[in-house]
Parts: sequence; C-alpha cells; structure tokens
Amino acid sequence: MQFKKGLGWKACYDEEKGIYTARVSWRGDASYYEIDAAVFNRLNTPEMGNDYPDDLIKTGRLLYEKRDGSIGPATETVYDDNFAELCSWAEIRRCDNTSSKEMTGLFTDLWGNDKTKEHRMNQKEEEEKSSS
Repeated sequence: MQFKKGLGWKACYDEEKGIYTARVSWRGDASYYEIDAAVFNRLNTPEMGNDYPDDLIKTGRLLYEKRDGSIGPATETVYDDNFAELCSWAEIRRCDNTSSKEMTGLFTDLWGNDKTKEHRMNQKEEEEKSSS
C-alpha cells in the first residue's frame, strides 16, 4: 500500500485491490472516499496548485462518514456497505448511532456529489432486483 498524508487528510493506493481511498478528518469527524488515480497523484505535488487536498478528495465517492461533534452523540452514516473492505487501512471507530437507510438516502440526495448519488441509485436498483 502507498500512502500520502497531510494536515487533516490521508490517502491510500492499495495495489492488490487496485483502488484509491482517502480520509478527511477534523476534530472527531471523519469521512472516507473512494478517489481516482488523478486525485491521488495530485495530492502533495506542485500540480495541486491552489486546490485544497480535502476539496480534491471530496470529489470522490463518499463511502462512510462519522460525525462526533460537541453537540449530541456520535453518529455514523454508511454510504457503501463495503467501506471497511475498501478502506482496510483505516482505523474506523464505529459508534452505536447509525443513520437509517432512508436517512442515508436523504443525505445523499441533499449533499452527495454525482459519484455518490450514482452509486446510491445503483444500490437501490440492485435491492429492487433482489427483492423481486
């Protein structure tokens, strides 16, 4: 595995699986993304230009998010059930409060980028096919 990291972020290229993943974290909050090679290769290089690393990472597909703010209990939202396998390098600390599938869908519709929305639609189609 190859890693790159900086203040509030870490990215990984897993050669065995052929995937790129990354974490953006701040004060107990953490979001994990599947990114592409172009994003991974730009991180910590002059080609990054004026872009912030977390902005580049957030263009990827959101896999998992944990919010642990000072108000209320920690809450996690699972956007991809395989996130732990995709991010096997990550130290994910699960919590007791998990967003329901309905709330995850709402979060995706409201704040998700195109990659996350497309994956969610594909998941729904697969669920409908398997229940028929």
